[in-house]
Amino acid sequence: MMRDRRCWSCGVGVADAPFCPGCEVIQPPDAGVDHFALLGVPRGFQVDRGRLEQGYQERQARFHPDRFALASATERRHSLEWATQLNTAWRTLRDPVLRGGYLVRLLGGRGEGSTASGGQAGRADMNDGDPEFLMTVMEMREELAELSANPVGTGERVAQLRQEIERRIATELTGLEKALTRALAATSAPVLAEAERHLDHLRYHQRFIEELERLEEELA
Repeated sequence: MMRDRRCWSCGVGVADAPFCPGCEVIQPPDAGVDHFALLGVPRGFQVDRGRLEQGYQERQARFHPDRFALASATERRHSLEWATQLNTAWRTLRDPVLRGGYLVRLLGGRGEGSTASGGQAGRADMNDGDPEFLMTVMEMREELAELSANPVGTGERVAQLRQEIERRIATELTGLEKALTRALAATSAPVLAEAERHLDHLRYHQRFIEELERLEEELA
């Protein structure tokens, strides 16, 4: 949908154009545009990394603040706004968990789970509704605590734990992709809830990996 937007400098209609067709000055970015549209990639869980990188590099080169170093203060500010918005979009879409959470938010879900903010790796969402997952979380957390307390000679087991968590991450990513594919086709609360559950699990596993990496550094 075309917006009735006017150039801040000369008043000419600019719609969604990044530069004024009249005086050619840079316009502020549209805060409402989604990350996929901003970087020119189709909306979906799977993204073409080459296309994503190309879209990001081309747009960053076009709006980079260095190009506007001698421009007015307003133009410099808008350039910085473009660069910031592009960086945020790029960081989000290149990471599968961030991308999944962003898609869930676009579809009306919460997109963020309790395991993503604060706390230790073992603090999984106790409202998860998956008893098997919660039991596994507690068991792995207990083992990690034991390994951290007695790290000597535990290198092999730490490596095994990493492989196990990486397999679980791959499984959760597959589940998240399937749920989001269905949600994009026909948004529904149950499907979004399923995607959110996979996201909660993934965030827990990511934090667990971080704990393992700290232990690996101690063992090195």
